[in-house]
Amino acid sequence: MGKVPAGGRPASPDDSAWPGTKELLHQFNLSYTKMLAALQEAWEAPIGADLVSGAVGLMRDLDSRGSALIKRKRTADGKENYGPEFLFVAHEPINDASQ
Repeated sequence: MGKVPAGGRPASPDDSAWPGTKELLHQFNLSYTKMLAALQEAWEAPIGADLVSGAVGLMRDLDSRGSALIKRKRTADGKENYGPEFLFVAHEPINDASQ
């Protein structure tokens, strides 16, 4: 997996081989953002509030979403795969022409 440039990876010509990749990346980033928010909420909660388990559940969701990305080849020669970007994003839908 190659290094992700600042702001995420731009679409490449090879994206057409895996329709929906842009949406998978976005959904991973949304899950990551929700997990960070859950951790922040747990941190700020009064002692005894059991909010950490919710964040842990969101962490497990990242595992399955990340695994789906890693299985996708990014280049035609198969030398690079997609992977998570770990971007903090606003909760807005994206437009993906491949959907």
